[in-house]
Amino acid sequence: MTALVSILNKKAAVIAADSAVTVTRGDKAKIYNTANKIFRLSNNQPIGAMIYRSSGFMGVPWDVLFKLYRAKRSDKSFDTVKEYAEDFISFLKNEKHCKNADNQMSYFTRELSSYYYKLQDIVTRECEEVIQSQNGEDMDTEQLIKDKLYENFGIANQAFEEQGHCPELEDFSLRRLRSYAKTKFDDLMELCQEDGMPGTREEWEENFHNYIRSRFFNNETGVVFVGYGDEDIYPSLVPAHIAGIMDGCLRYYFDEEEIITNENDASIQPFAQTDTMISLMKGIHPEFYATILDKLNASLHAAKQQMLENLKVAGASESQLGRAADVDLEAISDKFHEDITTYIQDTFIDGVVYAVDSFNIEDMVKMAESLISITNLQRHFTSSEESVGGPVDVAVITKSEGFVWVNHKQWFQQEMNPQIMERK
Repeated sequence: MTALVSILNKKAAVIAADSAVTVTRGDKAKIYNTANKIFRLSNNQPIGAMIYRSSGFMGVPWDVLFKLYRAKRSDKSFDTVKEYAEDFISFLKNEKHCKNADNQMSYFTRELSSYYYKLQDIVTRECEEVIQSQNGEDMDTEQLIKDKLYENFGIANQAFEEQGHCPELEDFSLRRLRSYAKTKFDDLMELCQEDGMPGTREEWEENFHNYIRSRFFNNETGVVFVGYGDEDIYPSLVPAHIAGIMDGCLRYYFDEEEIITNENDASIQPFAQTDTMISLMKGIHPEFYATILDKLNASLHAAKQQMLENLKVAGASESQLGRAADVDLEAISDKFHEDITTYIQDTFIDGVVYAVDSFNIEDMVKMAESLISITNLQRHFTSSEESVGGPVDVAVITKSEGFVWVNHKQWFQQEMNPQIMERK
């Protein structure tokens, strides 16, 4: 896992990342503190990128791809950071090592297999829970499996629709999917028959079609582009989610940009393992706050039920009971959430952001490094896997000086390799 942070104000953008990477083989996992997660996108322009989650794309390590991009497009410049991000997306689609047809079909096959087994696990678990709850009563298990599968088809389709589509797959038709992956769906139907999974071929194709076009990714890399375009006076940040290529279409999408302006003076943007950094900024751990909301809702419903029972005992009329039952608990919960959110913003977040607005570059560097280090410390004491750790890499990006390393681990000794440092 990973912890990244970007701190922006009108003077500069500072980006920092830990070095931990988890390598899994079978049921064994090992953590190495040697990963590079910050990259220079150009030798001449003030633009960089950070990555989290997957360490490679279509079988190629990300550090190799960034170096290829820098070698091929380092002389290009763009008006905005978003245009740099879009150009990098174009590079990925056209890079020969990524657009290889066999690699694309292998990616598609992994996605189809993973989707099938995840859905099968959900259906199996839910069926087992129903069977256990029936205390051994006879059940039509085949019908139960069928019902649960179709129920989850519906839940998944709704979630995919709400999440939205990947830009390049918006118009990717079901007919095109069937043509591209006919033999793979032949294999899937054989697997369904062997496993006793119901559903027609058309139903599986339609459901997977909805998945593959959606912004739900089984395995992805978060790529955060940070810096300045030619027309920018202040820095900005563009987060992207990149999964893989199938049939010439890249599965990706951009999140909302963070742009420093005269109205938006400063910003702190954590990525990947964000809970510790968010706790420091908001004054409360996000999981603790979510638990408070859950307990509040449960308490409100219990209190409402107790009130109705007391009214019945006191001889309340049906109309009185009806009015009491109409109490809108969801509105009460929403108001509580709104009030607490406003308090957190006013008391904690705004104070931190106002401080960052006045920071010089040295203060921003210290803050970025400290946020990563405190996440590492928290994992060291509370987690069995220290998934954040190792040296903290830090880079500063300014309009005038460009991309400058502050802390950067090297696998070689700089003084023995001056020619490499000159090329950098």
